[in-house]
Amino acid sequence: MQELCLCGLSCDTLDYKDERTKRLVKEILFSAKERFGIEYENRPVSVCVFPSSDGGCELFVTVKEENAVGYICFLFGTEELFCLCEALDKKGFDGISSLYLSQKNELVFAIEKQKKPSYTKKRDIDFSFLSSFGKVYRSTPEAVAFLDEHMKILTKNDAMKKLTSFF
Repeated sequence: MQELCLCGLSCDTLDYKDERTKRLVKEILFSAKERFGIEYENRPVSVCVFPSSDGGCELFVTVKEENAVGYICFLFGTEELFCLCEALDKKGFDGISSLYLSQKNELVFAIEKQKKPSYTKKRDIDFSFLSSFGKVYRSTPEAVAFLDEHMKILTKNDAMKKLTSFF
């Protein structure tokens, strides 16, 4: 897809309450409709913003087909990492989890909720507790792809299991 100029916007200055940002997102959506036939009217849209290595930002706009698939947590530190894994283990989490290191040396923990077959006894986990361990964002497949591409992968798919095996 061809890139659009973000007119000097960065992650720090991007704010959807700002008219300039709203106009930019609408331009991106209109461009996606014109170029690729992507329909977004009356459908939920996800806009993920990530810092770019040049000081600007990258926007990933996705028309949502279903709810977010998980969470991304920028952890406060290593102690929070181990406490988070312990809490997930106690709650019976059996999904996919990965650990990354950002360019700013931040630990980033990604959680993908596991879809269970209808014949199993489903146990939903309330993930609201994640915010006590770091800054939490809802995740999409595009966000996970961004992490894979732009961050150092410390462990992929089984981070919680590996880390809880230490204690």
